[in-house]
Amino acid sequence: MPHLARLFAVSIIALCSPATGAAPQSNEVLFDSEPAGAEVRVDGKIACARTPCKVRLTSRRSVSMRAADHLSRTAMVDPRAGRVVRWVLEPEFGSVYVESRPPGLLLHVDGKPAQATPTTLRLKPGNHSIRLMSPCHDQDVRNVAIQAGQALAVGFDPEPRMRTLDFRAEDADGRALRAEILIGGAQGRVIGATPGHFKVPYCERAVTLRHPHWGRAEVRLSASTQMVRGVLDGSYQPLLRLGDHILASAGSTRPRVLVTLINEFNCRKCRSLRAIVASLRSEPDVHVTVIHNPGFRNRHARLAARAALAAGRQGRFWEMFARLHRHHANLGAAELEGHARALNLEVGRYRRDMDDPSLEAELSWHRRVAWDLMPRDAPAAYVNGERRDYIRSSHSLAKTIASEREAVVRAGWTEVLARIRDRNPKLAGFLVDGVKPSPEPLRVKRVFSPTVWKVPLTGHEPVQGGTAKTALATLILFKNYYDCVDCVEHHRLLARALARFGDSLRIVHKQSAPPSHSPSAVKAARLTECARRQGKYFAFDALVVAASRSGRASHRAVARAVSGAGLDTTKLATCLKDPTVDSRLDEDAMAAIAANVARRPVLFVNGRYVNDAPLWEDLEQLITDEMARASAKLASGTPRGRLYTSLVSKGRQTSVVSAKKVNINRRGAIRLGPRRAKVHLTLWMDLYRAPTRRVWAALNKTRGVLGSKSTLTLKALPGRYHNTDRSSGVALYCAHAQQKAEPFVRALLGGRHYRAHRRVLTGYARKAGLDLPRFESCLDSKRMVVAVEADAAEARRIGVSSAPALFINGYRLERRAYAGRGQASLGRYLRLALRQIKARR
Repeated sequence: MPHLARLFAVSIIALCSPATGAAPQSNEVLFDSEPAGAEVRVDGKIACARTPCKVRLTSRRSVSMRAADHLSRTAMVDPRAGRVVRWVLEPEFGSVYVESRPPGLLLHVDGKPAQATPTTLRLKPGNHSIRLMSPCHDQDVRNVAIQAGQALAVGFDPEPRMRTLDFRAEDADGRALRAEILIGGAQGRVIGATPGHFKVPYCERAVTLRHPHWGRAEVRLSASTQMVRGVLDGSYQPLLRLGDHILASAGSTRPRVLVTLINEFNCRKCRSLRAIVASLRSEPDVHVTVIHNPGFRNRHARLAARAALAAGRQGRFWEMFARLHRHHANLGAAELEGHARALNLEVGRYRRDMDDPSLEAELSWHRRVAWDLMPRDAPAAYVNGERRDYIRSSHSLAKTIASEREAVVRAGWTEVLARIRDRNPKLAGFLVDGVKPSPEPLRVKRVFSPTVWKVPLTGHEPVQGGTAKTALATLILFKNYYDCVDCVEHHRLLARALARFGDSLRIVHKQSAPPSHSPSAVKAARLTECARRQGKYFAFDALVVAASRSGRASHRAVARAVSGAGLDTTKLATCLKDPTVDSRLDEDAMAAIAANVARRPVLFVNGRYVNDAPLWEDLEQLITDEMARASAKLASGTPRGRLYTSLVSKGRQTSVVSAKKVNINRRGAIRLGPRRAKVHLTLWMDLYRAPTRRVWAALNKTRGVLGSKSTLTLKALPGRYHNTDRSSGVALYCAHAQQKAEPFVRALLGGRHYRAHRRVLTGYARKAGLDLPRFESCLDSKRMVVAVEADAAEARRIGVSSAPALFINGYRLERRAYAGRGQASLGRYLRLALRQIKARR
């Protein structure tokens, strides 16, 4: 028995002991999470306190991750499946981004203090109250309802608390002066002029009293201040003016050198003026003035000059001058208003000044004086009357300024102005004596093209003024609510033209097709057609144009325009479901392409294209000339009702398709549809560009309008610097090798990823039903790289540089004919292209 017991014990020990070749496998697994810092538990026990961390696992185990304010996640983890485990934990909270104007205001959330603005709040799901608490502003509250994982944004624009003070300014002898009152520093906002009672913010601690002759004085305020009295005893400084308009001047009040600069915004050579002005203003004995000379047809330069003058009316000319030269590429109407906001100008006053006719008259003075002084382009400078045409920096003026310093014995205006009168009497007359510039008209470039465009009219367009039987001139305006910054200026010109010519002028309103990626522009375009059917087109159009002056009309602005125009909402809902509305807009869009119209507003007068938004004098002269041409047609026997048709009958029209046909190699390409088809469509694709997604979505639904005998060929054209896009082209051909290119493209273009990483491509392949091992083997083999490079080489051969590019029967379609179009529009363009191709045969 003892022997048997020992034998049994040895057997049990041998069975329980692990064999040398079958030791349990132990692997280190890297655990990571988003967000980082999560706790990792293995079989319910804490393995590491904060991710990322490494945990040694011997076999398949239950792993869970927990993080503050996030839902925990549990799953089985096999160490042999991979060495990295990275989980994204779902948030258990919602985030609210809160900002205010001005920033730095205190917040209370549900009655408890929180951080100052701007800040991002983490809130539990439910209803919350966010209150703005500031001793300097009125209290404001926002109630938000938030869900887990949701992100919201809340903005506060509180009104400041105000108090009324009595203001008075005096000189050193006690005489009352009429001085401007500024808050926010010496370059702040003007609220009025002394003497008088004015409201100031409750928390304002200083005001500035400024007089053009007697300088300025700063007065400190306290909570008990009731009356503000300032004594201005600065040195007397004469006003430099052009006629009745005061020039923007800065620098020493007792100068030895007066530098007058000829400036043009949006001028490459003039960019150096910003640094020149900054250096000259810091000189102790130099005074600087600026005369504007914008180009005749450079609308952005004219708008920028007006914006600088408008800022000067609020005492911020030099800040606007420097900002416009620093952002010389952003000088549209919307960008200029953004610059005004950035400088804390009063936006309402800025807009009124920009629309003020006296501001345009002041700019005309600048242009005529600059033309009399220097009939050349800017920039140029006058140093105490001595002309310097070529200036690139303050160093180029240094020698002249140094010699002037030595020549002027005593610092002061008397000697400086006397020196300018001796050297350049004309400049001295303009700046000091108020001499008017020469009355001769400036040389103006031609504002219209001699080419006549055949812009078709359907008879359904909204019309102002006369009719086809009474009008001698037909003015057509193409507009787009997505990019209609200049529409306000165009409408002002059209109203003036209508008042000037009456029934002899017919104004037709048409729309270029809005881009499909701007829902508000598409909605506004469709609503204008429905407003026309209710007889309220012009009321609705005026409201939308006024709302789009900052760049584009928002959904909220369009909704306000609907209510403001008094549209019948019941009829409106029925009209929006009518398919003829889109057909009507497509007619205008096709007419725009025929006349080579881009998205911005464009004018045609009897088929003649007008450059940008012209000056009124130029437009008036053009309409007068066209009416004379029309009168000659009438005298030759042309019926008055067919006058416009006769004037544009031989006009030019652009083609939807290219003039030259190219041979496209379809051998081995990805074909969708029958091989023998009457219509062959070829699409070069860059699979991670948004335009390709839109064209594919519209084209995939539009092929039916061409009939069953149409085929679509897909070719890859990745971006030159996008390696991940090249990977997507390789994946496309790998999917084609399994005869599943179409479902793969549909899955890829319908996804949300914007980079073709290996994991992303594999996910789309799984979604399209591909054999994953075979797909991954194809990606690793690099066999399909040759096909992608061949597509790119063929694209370069036929002149295609970027995707998407669409060909129909070997003829390339103009990109504006299909980029951003919907299904109905693209179908009409394809039929139009086929008709033009057939006509060439």
